[in-house]
Amino acid sequence: MTRILFVTYSPAPYRVTFFNELGRSCDLTVLCEKKPSQIRNRYPEWFDESAERFRMYFMKNASDVFRQTYDLAVVCGYSTPEEILSLFILKQKKIPVLISADGCLKDVQEPLWKYLLKKFLLSMADGCLVSGEETKHMLMRYVQDKPFYIYPFTTLTEEDLFRLDSFDRQTLRKKYHMQGLCVFAAGQPVARKGFDLLKEAITDLPDMHLYIAGGEHIRDDDRIHERGFLTHREIMEYLCACDIFVHPARQEVWGLCVAEALGAGKAVITTDTCTAGRELIRDHENGILVHAEVTELKQALTELRDPELRQRLEQQIHTDMHSYTIGQMAEAHRKAFEDVLQIQITEK
Repeated sequence: MTRILFVTYSPAPYRVTFFNELGRSCDLTVLCEKKPSQIRNRYPEWFDESAERFRMYFMKNASDVFRQTYDLAVVCGYSTPEEILSLFILKQKKIPVLISADGCLKDVQEPLWKYLLKKFLLSMADGCLVSGEETKHMLMRYVQDKPFYIYPFTTLTEEDLFRLDSFDRQTLRKKYHMQGLCVFAAGQPVARKGFDLLKEAITDLPDMHLYIAGGEHIRDDDRIHERGFLTHREIMEYLCACDIFVHPARQEVWGLCVAEALGAGKAVITTDTCTAGRELIRDHENGILVHAEVTELKQALTELRDPELRQRLEQQIHTDMHSYTIGQMAEAHRKAFEDVLQIQITEK
C-alpha cells in the first residue's frame, strides 16, 4: 500500500474520522502538532484519539516518525514552526509533499516579507490540496506552477446523512424544549463568530427562538438559549430540529458548521466573509449570503419566515450536497496522491 504521512495540528474529531476513512486505501501515519491538553480554546471531550485505521503520533515522537520512509506526505498548513520544520525535513528526505489549506481569509493585506515567506514555503510543495476555488485562487498569488487538487471539506459521513434522515424532528424539538421558529448557530464564543450580531437581530423578531452551541455557559435569556458544549450527535439533532441555521461570522477561514448545516439539508444564512459561504452558497438559490451586520441578518431571517422559501432552498441543497461526505473527501485525496506520484515517476 502507498505509505502516506499527514502532519496536522490536532486530533480534531472530523480529522480523525477522515483519517480512519483514508486509512482504508493507504498505509497512513499521522503526526499531530498539539495534544488536546495543549489547546485552550477547545473542550477535551471535543477531541478524538480513536485511531482505528492509521497510526497517530505527537511531536515528542517526531524524530521517530521522520525516520520512517513514506511515498508522499501532506502538511496541513505552512504557518506554524512545526509545519515549516516538517516541510524542510521532508524536502531534505526527497519525499513528495502536498500542502493542504482548508480555507482563506477575504481581502487580507500583508507586508512584503510575509508574502515572500509564503511564496518560498509554498514553492517547496509538489502541489496543493484546497477546500475550494477561493482558496486555490488565494494560493495562486504565491505559486502558479503547482498542481491544485480541490476536495469537499466536511465533517459528515454517509452514516451521518442516513441518521439525519431517520431523526424525527418533532420528537427532537420536544427533547430539547424547542419552540417557535427555531434558529440554530454553533461555534466558539469569540467576536469574529458574530453571535452578538445574531442576538441583536433576533431581539426584534418575536416569533423566533435562537439556540447557540459552544462556549461554557448554559442559560436561557428570553428567546436566546445558550447550550454550551454539545457532542457531534447533539449538534446533528439540533440541526435536524431547527428551522434555520445561521453563521454570522465577521471573519471565517472556512466555516465547517456551514457545510454541516447544508449537508443536513437546512436553510442557511451566512456572511460573505465566511469562505464556506462564498464557496458553497449561491445567494437565494440554496441559501442566503449577507454582510456581517444586524440589518441584513434581520432581513434574511424575516425572509426565511416563509416556509415555501425554506423548502425551495432545502430542495436545492439536497441536490448540491449529495457528494459532500467524508468518503468523498477521502476519495479526492486518494486521487490527488495517485496523480502526484505519477508525476514523480514521469519526471524521473
